[in-house]
Amino acid sequence: MSKPEKRFNFSDIQPDQPGATPSDAAVDQAGERAGFVSREPLERIYKQERSKEPTTPLSMRPTVSVANRFITWCKRERYSYPEGLAELMRRAGIDGTRPPN
Repeated sequence: MSKPEKRFNFSDIQPDQPGATPSDAAVDQAGERAGFVSREPLERIYKQERSKEPTTPLSMRPTVSVANRFITWCKRERYSYPEGLAELMRRAGIDGTRPPN
């Protein structure tokens, strides 16, 4: 006979107080009991500094070759995409510290 399959039951997660949201630890424990494995890293290797100024979404549709070169360069230099864009703008002289040619 095969081993009975573990089933997840939402009643395994109980709030500490009525109406309260269960803690992350309670959710993790219930997941472990049901056989789920965490996909979160034990330690975050790369931590980026958050900008001190407000941010805005920026969407572009570059060609695949341009995007691949930019992504490869950012990974090699260990830049986030916003950091990479800022560095390219600085190198082009459009960072506000010196006028462009």
